[in-house]
Amino acid sequence: MVMKFIVPLLFLLSDSLFSVVNPTFQTFLTENEGSSHIVEMNERLIIGLLEQNTLEGKDFLHLMTQIATLLEDHKIRALIKGKTLQQADKIFNLDKWNHLYVFFPFQEMVKTELGYTLTPKQGVFEVFLESDHTTSVNFTNITLQSHFGFKKYNRSTATFENAFGGSVSQFFVDFQLTSMVFYEPLKYALYFQGLDKPKRYDIHPLIKR
Repeated sequence: MVMKFIVPLLFLLSDSLFSVVNPTFQTFLTENEGSSHIVEMNERLIIGLLEQNTLEGKDFLHLMTQIATLLEDHKIRALIKGKTLQQADKIFNLDKWNHLYVFFPFQEMVKTELGYTLTPKQGVFEVFLESDHTTSVNFTNITLQSHFGFKKYNRSTATFENAFGGSVSQFFVDFQLTSMVFYEPLKYALYFQGLDKPKRYDIHPLIKR
């Protein structure tokens, strides 16, 4: 029960610190606050954020969460091109850990949109792939459609909610993805409608090649 409340608090504290210690990202937030269109986060900005998170021992999904929440606070919707992360992989070895690739197959990614929603159809975290993607882990197949993501992020529980475009196949039955929870540092769980237990995964801290 204690951990349930401690983990979201750690996420919130790290988010507030994150915007202070990264002046480049703070400038981006200030210059684009309240923008009425989608703003691209370029390679220089992303590599700078990855560099900082590497020094702090954080993981990639934590970084994406921090970015999404701060963008939402500043009423900014941003996109990160797949090519940008593929270039970053040459420095930070993003695909070393298969459990990250289960949910974020960036080598097949066209773009990610995240942050503030400009229209009712948008979500706080959306990923666009070249095609549907299936990964086999622990005798189950997790499938991500070419457009998948989450409509909202609940900060009090560190949970991405109202998922779409994801499913797991188990015993020849498909179960739809509903949410993703960060339940401990460097650990996340995917919840599926109809399954009693979530699929849990470890994420390793960002490292350089």
